[in-house]
Amino acid sequence: MANNSKKKNTKKKTGPVNEQQDDNLFHYKFKGLGITLPKFGDWTFAVRRQLLVTPKMDDQITIALAGSADEHSLEVIDMMHDDEVADLVTAWMRNAGISLGESSGSGES
Repeated sequence: MANNSKKKNTKKKTGPVNEQQDDNLFHYKFKGLGITLPKFGDWTFAVRRQLLVTPKMDDQITIALAGSADEHSLEVIDMMHDDEVADLVTAWMRNAGISLGESSGSGES
């Protein structure tokens, strides 16, 4: 019989935080460290102007993150790899009600 005396840690170390204290903010955890961003799309005019003249989507996401995050959040984001940043951005967009299309490999038949 397996020993079930150890309790599993049920707190997520990475992913969106469900307890949103402010509807205009998005909270995310990465390896237990907090990231706070404004709601996706709630950017300053300076960020919007930069996005207008930046044609590549990857560059636009970088501008949106760098222009929106506070210093602590940027330090946490700087520790992430590309796929982890993609997960953050996907969760950030979904939090704002923006759904992304499914890739052809993950769809229904």
